[in-house]
Amino acid sequence: MIKKKQTKYTFYVYSILYRNKMIYVGHTNDIVIRQKQHNYLYKKGNNKPLYNYLRQVVGFDQKIELIVIGVYESRVEAKRREMFIILTDYFDKKKLKQKVPSIGR
Repeated sequence: MIKKKQTKYTFYVYSILYRNKMIYVGHTNDIVIRQKQHNYLYKKGNNKPLYNYLRQVVGFDQKIELIVIGVYESRVEAKRREMFIILTDYFDKKKLKQKVPSIGR
């Protein structure tokens, strides 16, 4: 039996802040690339609620900075934490500029 070589990943749960308020939460295994992706989509004119909000209140001049909230060894752990934060906001503050992701069928 051949064993697969397991590579160890680190997953980050991050937030995007505006005026010291959390407006977006996500997870990734490469925080540097994810920040570049957010900035590219923001500048390109992507039509998601987060980017629309930022363009309205900030314009295109600022860069999006990601703030690491937690570091996890598995994607499942990171996704659970991300969903906990999103759902807590959804049922309480409603300050995040993102929709609650669908869990599937």
